[in-house]
Amino acid sequence: MLYSILFAVLVAYVLCTPVLVVKSIQFGMSLSRSVEKNEEKPIFFNIPKKKSKPKMTPEQETTMAILANIDMYDGTSNGQREIKHGDK
Repeated sequence: MLYSILFAVLVAYVLCTPVLVVKSIQFGMSLSRSVEKNEEKPIFFNIPKKKSKPKMTPEQETTMAILANIDMYDGTSNGQREIKHGDK
Protein backbone atom coordinates (compact mmCIF):
# COMPACT_ATOMS: atom_id res chain seq x y z
CA MET A 1 0.00 0.00 0.00
CA LEU A 2 2.71 2.48 1.00
CA TYR A 3 4.81 1.57 -2.03
CA SER A 4 1.93 2.23 -4.40
CA ILE A 5 1.42 5.72 -2.91
CA LEU A 6 5.14 6.43 -3.14
CA PHE A 7 5.18 5.20 -6.74
CA ALA A 8 2.22 7.45 -7.62
CA VAL A 9 3.96 10.49 -6.10
CA LEU A 10 7.18 9.73 -8.00
CA VAL A 11 5.29 9.33 -11.28
CA ALA A 12 3.52 12.65 -10.72
CA TYR A 13 6.86 14.32 -9.96
CA VAL A 14 8.51 12.84 -13.06
CA LEU A 15 5.63 13.97 -15.28
CA CYS A 16 5.20 17.45 -13.76
CA THR A 17 8.86 18.50 -13.73
CA PRO A 18 9.38 18.69 -17.53
CA VAL A 19 6.06 20.51 -17.90
CA LEU A 20 7.15 23.13 -15.35
CA VAL A 21 10.51 23.54 -17.08
CA VAL A 22 8.88 24.10 -20.47
CA LYS A 23 6.37 26.58 -18.99
CA SER A 24 9.22 28.48 -17.27
CA ILE A 25 11.18 28.74 -20.52
CA GLN A 26 8.11 29.97 -22.38
CA PHE A 27 7.47 32.57 -19.68
CA GLY A 28 11.07 33.81 -19.86
CA MET A 29 10.90 34.06 -23.64
CA SER A 30 7.64 36.04 -23.45
CA LEU A 31 9.27 38.44 -20.98
CA SER A 32 12.23 38.99 -23.30
CA ARG A 33 9.90 39.69 -26.24
CA SER A 34 7.88 42.22 -24.24
CA VAL A 35 11.04 44.24 -23.44
CA GLU A 36 11.92 44.42 -27.15
CA LYS A 37 8.44 45.75 -27.97
CA ASN A 38 8.55 48.44 -25.27
CA GLU A 39 12.20 49.33 -25.96
CA GLU A 40 12.70 50.66 -22.44
CA LYS A 41 16.12 51.46 -21.06
CA PRO A 42 17.51 48.76 -18.82
CA ILE A 43 17.47 49.57 -15.12
CA PHE A 44 21.26 49.57 -14.73
CA PHE A 45 21.61 52.84 -16.69
CA ASN A 46 20.10 54.74 -13.74
CA ILE A 47 22.99 54.09 -11.36
CA PRO A 48 23.56 57.12 -9.11
CA LYS A 49 26.96 58.80 -9.21
CA LYS A 50 29.34 58.36 -6.32
CA LYS A 51 29.47 61.22 -3.88
CA SER A 52 32.80 62.71 -2.92
CA LYS A 53 34.04 62.13 0.61
CA PRO A 54 33.74 65.09 2.94
CA LYS A 55 37.03 66.46 4.22
CA MET A 56 38.01 65.48 7.72
CA THR A 57 38.64 68.07 10.35
CA PRO A 58 42.13 68.20 11.92
CA GLU A 59 40.70 66.63 15.06
CA GLN A 60 39.31 63.72 13.06
CA GLU A 61 42.63 63.28 11.22
CA THR A 62 44.45 63.15 14.57
CA THR A 63 41.98 60.57 15.89
CA MET A 64 42.36 58.46 12.74
CA ALA A 65 46.16 58.63 13.02
CA ILE A 66 46.00 57.49 16.66
CA LEU A 67 43.73 54.57 15.75
CA ALA A 68 46.00 53.62 12.84
CA ASN A 69 48.99 53.65 15.21
CA ILE A 70 47.14 51.37 17.61
CA ASP A 71 46.38 48.95 14.78
CA MET A 72 49.99 48.97 13.51
CA TYR A 73 51.62 48.58 16.95
CA ASP A 74 53.86 45.52 17.21
CA GLY A 75 56.03 46.47 20.18
CA THR A 76 58.34 48.71 18.19
CA SER A 77 58.02 52.12 16.57
CA ASN A 78 58.03 50.62 13.06
CA GLY A 79 55.08 51.75 10.97
CA GLN A 80 53.96 54.37 13.48
CA ARG A 81 52.89 57.81 12.28
CA GLU A 82 53.99 60.86 14.19
CA ILE A 83 51.14 62.81 15.72
CA LYS A 84 51.63 66.52 16.15
CA HIS A 85 50.05 68.08 19.21
CA GLY A 86 49.17 71.69 18.60
CA ASP A 87 48.06 74.33 21.08
CA LYS A 88 44.67 75.81 20.36
